[in-house]
Amino acid sequence: HILSSIPHFVFWKDKDSVYLGCNELFATAAGVANAAEIVGKTDYELAWKDQADWYRKCDRDVMESGEPLMGIEEPQTRSDGTETVILTSKVPLRDEGGGVCGILGIYTDITERKRTERLIQDMALFPTENPWPVFRIGADGTVMFANSASLALPESYGITEGNKVAEEWQELVRGALDSGTVMKTEIEQEDAVLSVQIVPIDGKNYVNFYGADITQIRVTQRESERVSRFLMNVLESLNHPFCVIDVNTYEVKLANSAAGEYSQGTKCHALTHGRNTPCSGEGHVCPMEEVKKTGKPVIAEHLHVDSNGESQHVEVHAYPLLDSDDGVSEIIHYSLDITDRKKSEAKLLRAVEQLSRFNRLAVGREMKMIELKEEINGLLEELGRRAKYEPTNCNQSGLVGKFLAETG
Repeated sequence: HILSSIPHFVFWKDKDSVYLGCNELFATAAGVANAAEIVGKTDYELAWKDQADWYRKCDRDVMESGEPLMGIEEPQTRSDGTETVILTSKVPLRDEGGGVCGILGIYTDITERKRTERLIQDMALFPTENPWPVFRIGADGTVMFANSASLALPESYGITEGNKVAEEWQELVRGALDSGTVMKTEIEQEDAVLSVQIVPIDGKNYVNFYGADITQIRVTQRESERVSRFLMNVLESLNHPFCVIDVNTYEVKLANSAAGEYSQGTKCHALTHGRNTPCSGEGHVCPMEEVKKTGKPVIAEHLHVDSNGESQHVEVHAYPLLDSDDGVSEIIHYSLDITDRKKSEAKLLRAVEQLSRFNRLAVGREMKMIELKEEINGLLEELGRRAKYEPTNCNQSGLVGKFLAETG
């Protein structure tokens, strides 16, 4: 009962390292059904057969010397295949005459403890292995620790163990300790930009500094800003409204000056139509909805309101922008003022209608003249005289076709 209740693995062997017994915890680790089944087996028959030679050597050392071996760290393969680390002690068993007749062993599983120790060791190495500056400064401005990467910082900073740092760094230390919050600063060197986090430690009278190279980030940001400025200059050179719209929220994400003033959250229908709801209805189809349905560019005619509140006929072009899943996430929306064109088209339509009316009158007059000429010719023939007018083969439908061709 005692062996079954202790949290240790216990076993005993004869002088040939053949098992004579064990507790249940050991039997489970060995992969046998119960403690009784261990009797008569050797280490070569158990889960840890790969470690059997080492275990039996330790057994021999104990039995040959008659002295115990205490605190042996050794590997062990369990019956479930897991690799563990155990701390084993072995003492000699003696017969009634005092001769060594076997060994008694006890071990405990220290796998987690060893894993924790390695983690602590690895973490302890972290500051020294870090390729970027890591240092600690006390409240009085003295450098308590600085890794080798810190030596690359300008000498004027004074980041050397035992030194007092420059006043600007002491101010950062005081600020972090007084506020109790993490602060940030940047160090611009000749060929690099470092971001430094200043971390006050609760209950401690010092501050840790952690540097990170952000040179490439800054280069990327500057390039992104340059591209953004270039893009905006291109958009501003357009004299017609241009904007990018989120298809899910109708929010204007980007727009040039010609599109009008907008702010975060401005909806496209508010910007272009001065209305609170999206475009809808026959003759006023929302181009964005059409693009979402088809995934293809759309052209539509709309009636917009300009900055003076005047109605403006525009030709709206909507082009899809796809996300990583090839779904439409935004659209490019630009509109061309076709007010003058629409006015010219209206004038042309009126002129054509007037010409058509005139042609209809002209056709009627021409037909009447033809009828009168034919009547005169007929009367002259009745009187036995020669016809005065040449006969015409033109009928009403022919004249209508002639005038329609002339009017386009």
